[in-house]
Amino acid sequence: MDAIFQKNQHYQKQFNKTTVLVAPTWSMASLFENGIDELSDVLEKTDWRIIIRPHPEFLKRRSSLRKHWKIA
Repeated sequence: MDAIFQKNQHYQKQFNKTTVLVAPTWSMASLFENGIDELSDVLEKTDWRIIIRPHPEFLKRRSSLRKHWKIA
């Protein structure tokens, strides 16, 4: 781990904000099926950088949500 850190130490931090990655699974019990709108409403009010990354299988099975979430 120390070797990896040393090797990449020259990279500068690109963002001065806390970054939160939301990457839920794709089952029917996933966050995208149950509560992602509420979570995004809460996170939107923070000054954090939010990355929401849906599971590829979720996108395949629920392609109708691509427009709602502006997913390419």
